[in-house]
Amino acid sequence: MANRLSQGTVAATTGIITAGGIEVDPISRIEGHLGVKLATNGSGFVSEANVHGNLWRGFENFLIGRDANDAITFTQRICGVCPVPHGLTSTYAVDAAMGYSEGHITFAYDGTYGIPKKAVHIRNLVLGAETLMSSITHFYHLVALDYVQGPALPPWTPFFNNGFYHALLLNPTGTELAPRLKETYSVGIWDAAITQYVKALRIRRLTFEAGALFAGRMPMTSCFVGGGVTNDGTVDLGTRCAKFKSIMQEIGLFVIKEYAPLVLALGALYPNYDNLYNANTLNTAYAPLWSVVGNTPDSGSATPAAINTGWGAGVGNFLSWGAYPNPDTNDLAIYGGVYTSASGMGFQATNKATVKSQFITATSPNSMASNLKESIAYSHYSISSFDTGNINATTRLAYPGAVQRTKPNRANGYSYIKSPRWNDLPCEVGPLARLVVSGYYKVDESEPLSTALGTYYTDYTKGAGLDPAMIARR
Repeated sequence: MANRLSQGTVAATTGIITAGGIEVDPISRIEGHLGVKLATNGSGFVSEANVHGNLWRGFENFLIGRDANDAITFTQRICGVCPVPHGLTSTYAVDAAMGYSEGHITFAYDGTYGIPKKAVHIRNLVLGAETLMSSITHFYHLVALDYVQGPALPPWTPFFNNGFYHALLLNPTGTELAPRLKETYSVGIWDAAITQYVKALRIRRLTFEAGALFAGRMPMTSCFVGGGVTNDGTVDLGTRCAKFKSIMQEIGLFVIKEYAPLVLALGALYPNYDNLYNANTLNTAYAPLWSVVGNTPDSGSATPAAINTGWGAGVGNFLSWGAYPNPDTNDLAIYGGVYTSASGMGFQATNKATVKSQFITATSPNSMASNLKESIAYSHYSISSFDTGNINATTRLAYPGAVQRTKPNRANGYSYIKSPRWNDLPCEVGPLARLVVSGYYKVDESEPLSTALGTYYTDYTKGAGLDPAMIARR
């Protein structure tokens, strides 16, 4: 997106300037239909922000009356980038409805609840392949073009004005060599971004091939069913596992040697715009690389200011449901739980027992029924006759599991998005939230990103720049 909005301030933009504000609609290179309207005061500061979803898809309504397993097939069509998580989430719901599970995630069979261990493994392998695909697709093929000015030929042309790019990310001209971030970098960052963009297309295809070994097909899988997977349990999967491992070794090398270093290299160009702002902490470890006005690279000698840090920071609250149950121990590879900016880690659900005690048990102060609510106060919905007693008529809040119908009404609100809340707090979900809740990423310490990430960062660095051995041309 060409728009660059600093902490509370409208900067240069290609959006539609309206009276007292700005509208960007649609926002490009995301999955879905989204727009943003910002109202500004006379000084250019944002006074109101409305983020609106433009499309009502109606999945929750056209699944009514269908066979439970139909939800697994239908909901995968919600998104073209991440269909498997939708399908697996529906599978967990079907497991619960059919009595295989007590809650929102299904573990290995324990004599009362669960599914066969082999089915847990297969579900995890398919989800893992999809997670890799989605991450690679998002970074390279959806957002990378916002960082790098592509070659002077289609489909990269026309590109944004030079002022929108860091000088090291401008398209090289004439006989000029690809620009380098620092002398310690072994490959030009512009060159690396463009060549990896193309290579990532093949790597993305490999993730599909790996997942399809067990899913039947990708990205819309056909292996998930309530109570397990479509494999009958008697097939020897050794050959498929060996092939899966071989594919993942190639993908893993790409992630470690090319993907992660490129992310770090691009991040090094914007050291002030990290998640320290989630802890209300101004990052003063680095001088800003961009001037406050005009998005023009400066000398790096300016004094850091609040207006030039914290871009992209969220509300500081993070929610994760957990993922990848271990069928032998019933532990979770990715924890569930809640982290809030006010009190830090609220709780962690690390295994089957804690998922039940924290999320499911009604008497738990952290139970979903007590804390999880969805708001339609600013949404294009009305309260249906089925839910007059389930949705609070004043706050328009309700526990999602209690809502029987979704009734669209475009005259209400400004968005088709429902706003989820945990204990009345807006929470960030997704990859970063999972890292925070699992304890892999710290947002509550007043320290530079390189220190917060510890060895996850320093393994790639050498002296003042990235270790050349880690990003050598391949």
